[in-house]
Amino acid sequence: MDSSRLTTHHRVSMIIHLIMSINMHLIQHSEKKIEDCTGINATLKIYSCEIYDYADQ
Repeated sequence: MDSSRLTTHHRVSMIIHLIMSINMHLIQHSEKKIEDCTGINATLKIYSCEIYDYADQ
């Protein structure tokens, strides 16, 4: 059980790292989009954009 928990934690860490890498890429390539959205920081602004864009369709 202990080793499976460690594996799950490792997977979660990898996923978080991947998401943060993608967000950094998006931040660098969509500065205007970030300015047009609301949020606590640039990462949350990107998520807000995606959510609002999806809701508008």
